[in-house]
Amino acid sequence: MVPVAAIAALNRHKRAGNEHHKHSLCALFGSHCRQSEGGCTRVAGTRMMGRAASRTYKLRLSEQGIDLFLGCHHRLALLVRDFIPYGVTLSVAVLLLDHLNVDDIASELETQTCQASAGDRIRFVGCSSEVADIMARICDRLLASDRFCQIPPIGRLYIVGLATVRAAEDNELREAYHRLVAQKPRRAKRS
Repeated sequence: MVPVAAIAALNRHKRAGNEHHKHSLCALFGSHCRQSEGGCTRVAGTRMMGRAASRTYKLRLSEQGIDLFLGCHHRLALLVRDFIPYGVTLSVAVLLLDHLNVDDIASELETQTCQASAGDRIRFVGCSSEVADIMARICDRLLASDRFCQIPPIGRLYIVGLATVRAAEDNELREAYHRLVAQKPRRAKRS
């Protein structure tokens, strides 16, 4: 995948009329670069102008938090009987978090598990940009309540979602997974 910064550089050069750089950058991108009047619109099947189809999310975890994430990932993979990306685990956690009421989220944020799972070990998980939309909706809901005067750190909310995955019944996890899979567009097979 081509970095967004590279696409931005290509578009700047195209607008400036710098033909030498424009052609060298497009040569770098090869067939993955589709040009239009407004600049490159797609790279390797991912929308670049507007909103990207996927993005990377940063998790700040402790050793216990890493164990929590990997335990949730393992459990979900076993339930659906498939190899799944880490992003699916985070997406399912966020879907379950979205169904929690504000009081439950507030209570979970105060638990020892949530506090002990946050840490300084940074891990990146790639998944759908829809996770950011769901998180924005959750944050709006939290701010609209009388329980929160400010948004809790997003990383802590991810941990609450993971704790929810750990506590969820098997059928709840399967349902969340199937909802997630049903809303994802399928890639066309290459011939």
